[in-house]
Parts: sequence; structure tokens; C-alpha cells
Amino acid sequence: MTIGIPRAFLYYRYHHLWEAFFRALDCDVVVSPKTNRAIVEEGSRLALDETCLPLKLFLGHVASLAGRCDAVFVPRLMSRGRESEYCVRSFGLFDTAQSMFPSLTILGASLDRAGEKAEEQLFLTVGKALGKRKTRSRDAYRAGRWAQDTHDVGAMTAQLRRMDEAGKKILLAGQPYLLHDGYVSGAILRTVEGLGGKILYSDRFDRTVCQKAAQALTPDCYWLLNKEISGAVERYRSQMDGVILLAAFPCGNDALMSEMIVRRTGDVPMIRLLLDEQQGEAGLQTRLESFMDMLAGRRVVNG
Repeated sequence: MTIGIPRAFLYYRYHHLWEAFFRALDCDVVVSPKTNRAIVEEGSRLALDETCLPLKLFLGHVASLAGRCDAVFVPRLMSRGRESEYCVRSFGLFDTAQSMFPSLTILGASLDRAGEKAEEQLFLTVGKALGKRKTRSRDAYRAGRWAQDTHDVGAMTAQLRRMDEAGKKILLAGQPYLLHDGYVSGAILRTVEGLGGKILYSDRFDRTVCQKAAQALTPDCYWLLNKEISGAVERYRSQMDGVILLAAFPCGNDALMSEMIVRRTGDVPMIRLLLDEQQGEAGLQTRLESFMDMLAGRRVVNG
């Protein structure tokens, strides 16, 4: 059996887990192509105008899997416990995919509790839907969790080493599906690194540390990923030359939290970039060049 996985939304946080799980069950895995203009245009065609960029990309990626797999994996990720919710769009991805693509088999289950046991249950449910024995699904989940943990620890360790290297350190803070989608953030990375900046990602620090640090900014945020983003800025901004905040249009979570971050962490140079499918690379480049020039001037003044 071939399982399709859309390269969108929380794919960028959990894809090692997902892919290893299905392969351990002897399923073939097909991941949708990297985001390109055709995927963006198809997602925009399928979505309402006011839909956020990540959801438009998701629809385009699901559409690209038609005819390439037996089922498309779309978990309903709601929360990891009290005050640790995912984006509300994530709540409805499974239902959205089912209604928008009736010819596709959408495979998924829900996660709405804290703890590894709750996550394991999601995959046991998926395994059962595939006709797999519970013990085998549990082993496949553990293999997937090991793969994801190994990747996460490796990425965090590599980034901590990178912080010790010379160069202007720039914290790129945002949702993982903005940070690591090359179509969305590629121009940002190319411009900043081309001007001598060293990119560090908000989601490659210890997430528990970042969640705790976010309390200093606001104790009332219950969006898990936004807590990690704001916590990364709070905890590590003193070690950065500048911060680039990414937000998707018209994401309310990103808009609210990025405004709060800017207002309450004014001791480090910061720029906010609002991203949508109409964003031109030339405009981004001009703003980033000005930002990097400002950092260079600031470094000279400060000695």
C-alpha cells in the first residue's frame, strides 16, 4: 500500500515520525513535491480568498498526490494538553481534505491530549485502519518516534554549535511550515546568508526551554508553536545580532504574537515579514538588505 504525505503544515515538524511509522508497516511512502508555483496556484484556486497561505499550500500539496497513492495521511492535531493547542486550521485539516477531495482516501486520527501515550494511540488507530495488528503498530510508532527524536536532537545540537561560529547571528522565528518551506522562505535565506548572516531557527532550540521562557513574555498564550516561537526570541535574543519574524497572512495567531514580541522585546533589532502567495522576491530582498545594512552600522557604532 502506498501512503501519500502532503509536504505542508506540520509535515516540517513530524515527517520523520510519520514516514518511519509507515515504512515500518511495509507501506510505500510518497511525499508531495517541494512547493512550486503550480502547487501554489492550485491551492489558491481551491481555497477561499481569505484563507491563510499555509492552508492554500496544503490544498495544493494534497491535490498533487491524486493518482500517486492509495491514501493520503492527514492527522487531526488539536492539542498536546491544557494550554498547548495547535493552530485551529490544523484542527480541521482532515475534514477539509475529505470534503475538498472526495475521490481521495484520507487517512488520519485525532490527537487532543498530552503525553506519548496519546500520540501512540493516534498511530494505533491509523494502524488499525490499515489492518495491522496492535503490537506491530506499536512497534512501528516507537520506530517512528525514535527517528523523530534522533533528528530533533541532532538539529538542536548542530544549531548550538553554529551559535559558537563567527558571523552576524540572525534568529529566523516563525512556524515550521514557513521556516523550512523553500518556496516560502528560500529568498530570505539566500539574501541574509548572501550578506554574511548566519541563520538560526526558532524551532531548533530546546522546545521545553522555549515554552518556559515564553512565560516571561505572556503567561496567557495557549498556542503551542507560538509559545515556542516567542520563547525562542525571549531566551536567545541577547545572543543574536537581529531577529526576523515570519508571519503568514492572514494568520491571527501569528499577527497577535508577533506584535506582542515586537512590543515587549525592544532591545534587539527586529523585522517582521508578512508572507502570502503574492509576495515578490524583489520586495523581500530590498527590506532584508536594509535590515542587514542597519545591523552592520549598529555593530560599528557599538564597537
